[in-house]
Amino acid sequence: MVSSRLPRSPGTQGGIKWESAALFAFGSIFLISLLVIAFIDRDPTRTSWYIYNCVLAMAAGGIAGLLPGSLSLNWHPGIKAGGALALAIIVFYGGRDLRSSEAKVQDLKSFLIFDPKAVAANPDTSDVYVIVNWKVVKSDVLSGEPDLKVDDPGRGKDVSINRGPGGIRIDFKTLSQGDKIFVAEHDQSRWWKTGDMTIPEAQLEMSEVPFAAISKRVNLR
Repeated sequence: MVSSRLPRSPGTQGGIKWESAALFAFGSIFLISLLVIAFIDRDPTRTSWYIYNCVLAMAAGGIAGLLPGSLSLNWHPGIKAGGALALAIIVFYGGRDLRSSEAKVQDLKSFLIFDPKAVAANPDTSDVYVIVNWKVVKSDVLSGEPDLKVDDPGRGKDVSINRGPGGIRIDFKTLSQGDKIFVAEHDQSRWWKTGDMTIPEAQLEMSEVPFAAISKRVNLR
């Protein structure tokens, strides 16, 4: 009785082993890289998350190529795949909306304004410290040794201190809801501090009040 399955040549078996090792190395390297990136980039942008998700899908497809069994995908019109490609598509579509939709405040520009009747700091010689969530994230020290140590330099990458003829402006590239910020300024032996500002939250707490409490604060016509 003659079998219909032909034996594989030694060269073919070696090629299969080489391809399996390459697929495993490919998937493992990308997965390890993503773990490192996830540890470093705790709050990826939408563009960054799209890139990470694509890489994760490719890594999953590479590892799936080594697993036994078969997988067939017949999704929306025009989306058909099998095997490793099917798993890659599932991972991609399953992870594309997982990124946090936490609202952000982009490009907030804040000017340091002094009371006209009070003594103001000299914008050309003063030391400036930016504090976010009770940690110093950025400083611009001109007098020598800083009085406050920067605690969160990573967060400070999104903050810039700009000096000019009009005074000092603090630019925040990205802030999250609930962030608490203030700025401190030191000149000679005097210190100044801005008021605490909290980036508005998405939730507004409600409490029952009489109508008169509302009408007093609304322009009724």
